[in-house]
Amino acid sequence: MNVKITLYFILIFLIFFLSCGKENNEESNGSSDGYINSFVSLTAEKDSLVPGESTKITALVDGDCVKYYWDATQGDILGSGREITYVALLCACGKSVITCKAKAGSYEISRSIIIYIIDE
Repeated sequence: MNVKITLYFILIFLIFFLSCGKENNEESNGSSDGYINSFVSLTAEKDSLVPGESTKITALVDGDCVKYYWDATQGDILGSGREITYVALLCACGKSVITCKAKAGSYEISRSIIIYIIDE
């Protein structure tokens, strides 16, 4: 009878120990709030496009657990994450403001870049 009780206590201890370890692993693997130190840069391969042309835009943010959200005043954003492709509309000229918003936990920072769409 004592062996069964001892085994039950060991089993309960192991379950408790393993469940606590799992919570700590989740926190260290990115489920924590995250942080942002600075928005280092927002760069485009080209700053002038003809209608229908595209360029890659890259955001560099110093932080942890950063998520990126993109917006453009005109044109299309393809992709997600820290690097996207911007495609100028076929029927538009002028300037397009592309904004990248970086979020991590309670931190949020954004930068914008202007791409000029010129008719040849």
